[in-house]
Amino acid sequence: MSGDGFTVDYVALGDLAQQLANLRGEFEQGDDALGPLLGALSHDRLRDKLRDFADNWSDKREGIVERLNQTAAFAQSAADAYRTVDEAYATGFADAASEMGR
Repeated sequence: MSGDGFTVDYVALGDLAQQLANLRGEFEQGDDALGPLLGALSHDRLRDKLRDFADNWSDKREGIVERLNQTAAFAQSAADAYRTVDEAYATGFADAASEMGR
């Protein structure tokens, strides 16, 4: 950040949006991701405890998925807005330089 303004890396911001969307996808797998683990456990009480945890977690998971979705959308919108402004300034400066060169 300089004294006259700030710099936004909108490519990195777009990458962040994609990473959040990917993370959201991991959370959306939900109970399906537990299937192989439940199948591998031979202890009934441990399987029951894991199912109980998954049931309690699913309520919280929905809220996390919703927030990840919102945050990914905000990050992508911000990246798009900064890119649009940056490109508009670049075009404006190029046009001004062209006019001065005539």
